[in-house]
Amino acid sequence: MYTVTTYYYDEHPIIDEYPNIDEAMEAYAETDWRACHAPRDVAGDMRRIVVKHGDKVLRSRSYP
Repeated sequence: MYTVTTYYYDEHPIIDEYPNIDEAMEAYAETDWRACHAPRDVAGDMRRIVVKHGDKVLRSRSYP
């Protein structure tokens, strides 16, 4: 199982599970796009996105 965890500054993280790497990376890319382009009142105040397979971190990005 693959997970995409979105961390926010003022909210609890959201963890989404995906059955394969392709779906997880697609979700990561969409979340990254929202963090960079969508207004904060739409996308929230994102702090970090992490893609994992079990305990192994596959991709991670932090935002200022």
